[in-house]
Amino acid sequence: MRDAETGALRLPTPAEVKAMEASSVQKGAPKPVQVQVAPNGMKSVRLPAEYLISIEATRDANGNITSHHQKHDMEHGASAALPTE
Repeated sequence: MRDAETGALRLPTPAEVKAMEASSVQKGAPKPVQVQVAPNGMKSVRLPAEYLISIEATRDANGNITSHHQKHDMEHGASAALPTE
């Protein structure tokens, strides 16, 4: 997320994440996405906020890192709608 005052990239606050989720996550089909193809053949997609997920990583006392996805309301099948080209 880009800070409105400084223009610097920063992590969204928990309140901003909830606001993004509430404004974009809807039941039913996700918004269609457009695949852009660069002159060199690279394909890219700009995903809307409804595809937002959070990953949390922790380091234990032995230095091992574990990570997991935080549960979000993804029942609309967004992952099935992503391009597979």
